[in-house]
Amino acid sequence: MHNVVLKGHQGGYQLTLKQNGAFTAIIGELGELFAKLSRERSGQGDEQIVGFKINTENRLLTDREKQQIQELIEQYPQFRVEKIESGVMTKAAAKAWKEQDSIHISRLVIRSGQEIQIDGDVLFIGTVHRGGILRATGSVYLVGKN
Repeated sequence: MHNVVLKGHQGGYQLTLKQNGAFTAIIGELGELFAKLSRERSGQGDEQIVGFKINTENRLLTDREKQQIQELIEQYPQFRVEKIESGVMTKAAAKAWKEQDSIHISRLVIRSGQEIQIDGDVLFIGTVHRGGILRATGSVYLVGKN
């Protein structure tokens, strides 16, 4: 097996799916691995469910690929997937994380009745008139008139 690496640890097992392997080859190797593990465990009479954490290195799996892996492992009732994690994220998740983690600078005049919503922290350099509302999901730093 060149595309799948199995490591044992105290809480179960970790499977590493090599990022440069073809997904079809990985599925084939996973099928062989779980068939072998199932045969070995059935000979022992051990009925405890074993959890697997799956690391895909720098490969981002689609929902369909994750589902294929889950379905393959669920064929064996003594095994379950605890978590599938990757060293990368989608562009949308990265953008949301950046928005949440950065300080936004705002130079506005917020008039009575206006409501401004900002994701993350905001450094507000402007004026908030009575009845105006500035909301942020993070901290608000006000360096202006209120």
